[in-house]
Amino acid sequence: MKFAIAALLGLVAVQAVSVSEVDYYTVQDHESHYYDRVTTPRFASDSDDIFMRSMIEQYALEEKTKVVEHEDGTKTGGEPSGKFWMNKQAAFAAANEVLNTHKGLSGAALKAYTDTYFEKAWGHFDVNQVGTIEVIKMPQFMRFICSDQYMSLGESG
Repeated sequence: MKFAIAALLGLVAVQAVSVSEVDYYTVQDHESHYYDRVTTPRFASDSDDIFMRSMIEQYALEEKTKVVEHEDGTKTGGEPSGKFWMNKQAAFAAANEVLNTHKGLSGAALKAYTDTYFEKAWGHFDVNQVGTIEVIKMPQFMRFICSDQYMSLGESG
């Protein structure tokens, strides 16, 4: 019995690390002294999907690995994970660009359109209301907000 309690306490001591919430690098962090964004190899060349490359390089957040604080006070983690996400602000900025370049909307017409349709489009993709969607879903998001399921976004293949 004493051995089982000691083993349990030892197990608890090993588990005594804290893990932070999900954190992200932004486009503005790129080429700083602490972060250099690396585009996913699948979208890195001109023969690949230029729309996705634009989303990753111009708008997306890159998830940091979890930061773990150890018993001795040292921390590990916080490196770029290679996982890219869009928050509402980034998706809104990207949608404005696509609506301008593909639908010819600008100024008051663009504002009226996004005021009418952006929240519905965002809600359609952020169904769990977590505040982010995977960057890989942006082609579908853009076709949805533009109400044009056949719109060409410069994808390869």
